[in-house]
Amino acid sequence: MVERGLTPNFTTYNIMLKGYFRAGQINEAWDFFLKMKKRKCEIDVVTYATVIHGLGVAGEIKRARKVFDQMVKEGVLPSVPTYNALIQVLYKKDNVDNAILVFEEMVKMGYVPNSTAYNLVIRGLCHAGEMQRALAFTERMKYDECKANVQTYNILISLDQWDSSSYL
Repeated sequence: MVERGLTPNFTTYNIMLKGYFRAGQINEAWDFFLKMKKRKCEIDVVTYATVIHGLGVAGEIKRARKVFDQMVKEGVLPSVPTYNALIQVLYKKDNVDNAILVFEEMVKMGYVPNSTAYNLVIRGLCHAGEMQRALAFTERMKYDECKANVQTYNILISLDQWDSSSYL
């Protein structure tokens, strides 16, 4: 691209970064991220969410958390989707209790969890066999006036103990 005289912008860099992670080229993605920083490219919350999710999916949970903490330290405020990326990789690759700690951290920081955040925690609890805690989170979701969506109901349908009349 540069060889053709075109100047990439931060969207171009973010797409490239995501591509490296999706292709499983974790080291290349990390090197590309570091080059972005070195070149003083605009590193935004989307870039950080991509790196956090990509590292987490690759099983590099500690590194993903360090990137999250570095993002905050550098003054880039996380978004709910950024928290969601961390919650997702924690429940899939680490443990659901750590995912819930991040969920609670998000709430403590004043963010309002969306249905995706709740669904990630509920799904993580289901995968961990913690059905009662999953049901408690659905109640919390309802109490917090967060609307359930198709994904929420799909998760709940998979629960044998769920009484649909209590949520409808």
